[in-house]
Amino acid sequence: MALILSVGMISGCAESDQAGGGADDKKTVIGFVHTGDLSDWRKAHTQSVKEAAKAAGYELKFADGQAKLENQVKAVSSFISQGVDAIIIAPLEVAGWDNVLEKAKKRNIPVLILDRQVEVEDDSLYVTYIGAVIGFTTIFVATLITQHELSPWLAWTIALLVGSAYGAAMGATIHFFKLPAFLVTLAGLFFARGMAFFVTQQSVQIRNDTYESVSGIAIPFGAAEISFSTMMFLAVLVAMAWVTNCLFRQSTYLNCVNRVCGSWLIRPTRRTFN
Repeated sequence: MALILSVGMISGCAESDQAGGGADDKKTVIGFVHTGDLSDWRKAHTQSVKEAAKAAGYELKFADGQAKLENQVKAVSSFISQGVDAIIIAPLEVAGWDNVLEKAKKRNIPVLILDRQVEVEDDSLYVTYIGAVIGFTTIFVATLITQHELSPWLAWTIALLVGSAYGAAMGATIHFFKLPAFLVTLAGLFFARGMAFFVTQQSVQIRNDTYESVSGIAIPFGAAEISFSTMMFLAVLVAMAWVTNCLFRQSTYLNCVNRVCGSWLIRPTRRTFN
């Protein structure tokens, strides 16, 4: 819902710039280009956007990318030709967007990038990118290690605790206040992005012997390798399962594609979604 409302405000400004007012009763039309129903999370994500647009009173034109970049680019071009007020893109790939986004910019159609960042020569081709939790976490850890001279192990521990508390707060908000998961998680992404800029607006290069040594740890696995970060992830996952069982003393299940954040996590069987 936060994303949809943001699109409405941005597209409203664009319309005002173009028409100078007089179109207050015109319904805002948003084009949404999705990746396709690649998983349960993607299906739930698509449905959430549709419901949020309907609740906000906007007309949503939906285009299924069917897991192909060329389909997504064609869909964006089609929305530009139709003269929609704004376009949301959940890109399959990071490259290949410059030309079509240039067309949208020339038509004064704001574009929002959702979920995966795109690589373009001109960042002004889209108005915002929503997906900043990883950015906040990495800059937070880098700052703790370089500027505050904390041990990487302590910095990682603090980041895990902060991330867990952040996720728990969003989950509690969804459960106790009965708010849409899409609304809460998107608001959380906006907040995380703001916090990343609050921590620092400069790139931070980590120069730490411990960090560099553990970064090189990897276990051969066939033709590939299991990196240290992957091993840490699996260890935290097992710890979460154990803690959840001990604290709640009730059956839990492993939801491979969680409908809120699209990642592995353990949670109680208490019903979360209607």
